Amino acid sequence: MQDGDEQSSGFYGEQLLRERIANVLLHKLPESSVSVELTVCFAGPASLAYADVLLVDGGKTSIRGISDVVQELRELRNLMYRTGKGTWFSSKIFVSSTRSIDATYDYTNEPEWDAPISAECYVQDLERFPRDENNRPLWLREKIG
Repeated sequence: MQDGDEQSSGFYGEQLLRERIANVLLHKLPESSVSVELTVCFAGPASLAYADVLLVDGGKTSIRGISDVVQELRELRNLMYRTGKGTWFSSKIFVSSTRSIDATYDYTNEPEWDAPISAECYVQDLERFPRDENNRPLWLREKIG
């Protein structure tokens, strides 16, 4: 993104990225899909992402090979950073087969990793996305010391 590029910054840029993420996910869905829920966590260089798919018959499956979506989400996380407030640690993005998109972003709760990550990941995250002291959740302050 170039400085002053109004088309790719702010709310409009966020919306474009959400739509790109939804399109990538929709192209990966099996024919018999109703929806997909993408869960992602970030902290510095650490990331975790998985996509759960609901099928027409009520069954569930998952999508493999979503590294391209993770890159888009990194970009979205960068775009959503606010000076002093930071950016989100985890997100859930729900996309229906009819292309409706719903997303939630968690700026305050510790991400739910499938394995512990080092405190250094959070230190690096804080260096990249600085937060004022009053915008650092207690769990984060305890992790980084």
